Amino acid sequence: GTSPTMSSPSITGDLSIADKIVHTGDTNTAIRFPAADTVTAETGGSERVRLNSSGNLGIGEASPSRKLAISDATFPALRIKNSSTSIANGTNIAGIEFEHADSSAAGVCAGINALMADTSTGALHMTFSTGTNVNLYRENMRLDMSGNLGIGLTDIAGFGGTYRGIDVGSKGSGLAGR
Repeated sequence: GTSPTMSSPSITGDLSIADKIVHTGDTNTAIRFPAADTVTAETGGSERVRLNSSGNLGIGEASPSRKLAISDATFPALRIKNSSTSIANGTNIAGIEFEHADSSAAGVCAGINALMADTSTGALHMTFSTGTNVNLYRENMRLDMSGNLGIGLTDIAGFGGTYRGIDVGSKGSGLAGR
């Protein structure tokens, strides 16, 4: 009728658990094994994270069909945070990179990055890059915080004022279509 209490157990083999591990004193927090090859984490009595037999991870998603699936009724968001307390101008703050493992041209082949443009104002740029592999990966487009878009250019400061526009780089002159 009572559960045994152990202090610092040492288990040298498998530990079999029928369904879940419950946190003492907080019984609505648990790690569960609800189905074959499936692990979940619960807080507040609700499932929050699920890792299924396909290796798909769901956050707020009971049936993840992708390697990472995020679901929320109010504001589903993925936050990538740079924990540095000292970021210089021109520093990539965080990004999403797309990579493949084909041995003929392995490496990052596309990416989206947040770039610190000016630490004194907190101005950020979003950069979009493509290439065939890590050696040919290059920035193709930049969007600044004012809505100016540069295609084929990394310097889009020439707009000035409150004017918004698109600046397209061309072979030879460097600036065209303003």
